Amino acid sequence: MPDQPLHLRISEARDQARLNTLFEAMNQEQSGHPALWRRALQSYSELISILLRRLPPSGPLPPERPTAARRLVQSYCRRVSEYFDARTTMADHAAALNVTPTHLTRVCKSETGKTAAALLTERQLYAARHLLISTEFSIRDISERIGFGSPAYFTRFITQHTGKTPSSLRKASRKLA
Repeated sequence: MPDQPLHLRISEARDQARLNTLFEAMNQEQSGHPALWRRALQSYSELISILLRRLPPSGPLPPERPTAARRLVQSYCRRVSEYFDARTTMADHAAALNVTPTHLTRVCKSETGKTAAALLTERQLYAARHLLISTEFSIRDISERIGFGSPAYFTRFITQHTGKTPSSLRKASRKLA
């Protein structure tokens, strides 16, 4: 990899598609943990490095001046990392930031490619998975800690977003350990 951050200008759609394919393959390896997944991640990283070295030099990154949109998204992300329970809605975060939910969603989508609600959901899923994998708390206790009204609602939330029940996520993580 380059020693200094560079501003990449990938003009060829083919090169962009190759990079996207490699990153997606890395994501699948990391998510599924099939046999030899760490070795596969290392190999994909090397392929990405080679592809980046073959690209024409683009020069140093331009100096970054955060826009109002970027500052809003950063503030929202800080809030979400701290207040991510299911009792705090995206609209609550928007109100605390003195913007409308519509504006917050539009800005998040333009800056990150994801809606404000999707970012909040990802944080809740992260917290749920972390507690399922790293603790022995019951499903009821985890659902209460994350702010869900009932264990049944928590189970529906996890199943809807992961395709697995909380119990099966916990069991799968133990098989990998």
